[in-house]
Amino acid sequence: MISFMPTDDEQAIADVVREFARTELRPMASHIEDDPSVLDDALRSFGQIGLVQTLAEAGLTGDELYPRVLSAIVLEELAWADANTAAAFSATTAFVRAVAEFGTDHQRRTVLATYADSSHATAAITATELGLLDDPQSPATALTTTPDGLVLNGTKTLVPLADRCQHFLVTARHNERLVAVIVPADRAGLEIGPTRETMGLTAQRFRDITLRDLPIDPADLLGESDIPALVNSSWTAASAILTGLCRAVHEHSVEYTKMRSAHGSPLARKQTVALRLVDMLIDVESMRWMSWRAATHIDKGIGGARTPRLAHALAVKRSNWIVDEGVQLMGGHGYITENPVEAWYRNAKTTATLSLTVGV
Repeated sequence: MISFMPTDDEQAIADVVREFARTELRPMASHIEDDPSVLDDALRSFGQIGLVQTLAEAGLTGDELYPRVLSAIVLEELAWADANTAAAFSATTAFVRAVAEFGTDHQRRTVLATYADSSHATAAITATELGLLDDPQSPATALTTTPDGLVLNGTKTLVPLADRCQHFLVTARHNERLVAVIVPADRAGLEIGPTRETMGLTAQRFRDITLRDLPIDPADLLGESDIPALVNSSWTAASAILTGLCRAVHEHSVEYTKMRSAHGSPLARKQTVALRLVDMLIDVESMRWMSWRAATHIDKGIGGARTPRLAHALAVKRSNWIVDEGVQLMGGHGYITENPVEAWYRNAKTTATLSLTVGV
């Protein structure tokens, strides 16, 4: 019999993450944007589950990596509680999987050991650059050859948790070819700028990193890097995070409209409101299936960018409607910071713009 449900192992991990999200992460969520140390505590607590460590250890030993659909499931559960934690976990996951899949033996031994041994090590893929016409697959950042060797020059923007990352994976042009370079955070020539203001995901403390004649060893170039595969992974991860956010909005909207009365009966019993809630649920389910399908297709090498791109397009379009409806159903209350819908609205808008920052 064909089943579209998670395997027993995947469901067991999903149950553990869901319980963590419900009992530990959700109570912390309202404080994460105000106090950056709370996000650090959340990541440290979640790190005890060991998903990043498992991925890094598999890369070190050459074992099979856990499927991307499991990452999609985990991201949804985390984003239901707090999108900042989901995005931070996803950024490190994207880096570790990239090194595990495309790195050389030397890179896997030297880089992945940091993430196999630590429950809170952080990394980021840096692809976004300044400019309205920014294209992750055509960066202005350049890796050039000089008499003294290879040097990297350029600026990347919207790098999450840049001040606490151990490594960056920087995309650049080299001899008319797109490459990815592993850069330790403490290397001379790398400058981390001040925190940038964003509409949502403010606890990510997005920053610019500037690379000025940063020396690069040929061994730092990521093996057989596949940038389009990283883009597909990013689209899928953003879709999963948006699914979790929208699930939270829907569940909160159902409870609120059951409690809130107008003209003598709960709002949820008004036909217009009830139909909106049903449409929200249909969209959340559709987004979930598309993100799972995209993750599965990436693992199986099916369809190239088509399914991840469709999953992302659906998630962005429907999440915009769902979070807006969530705010509207709250009335004026939906616009104040004491209501979680206000943060979900902002976080969804920012998550939709993430490009090669997250991954499954």
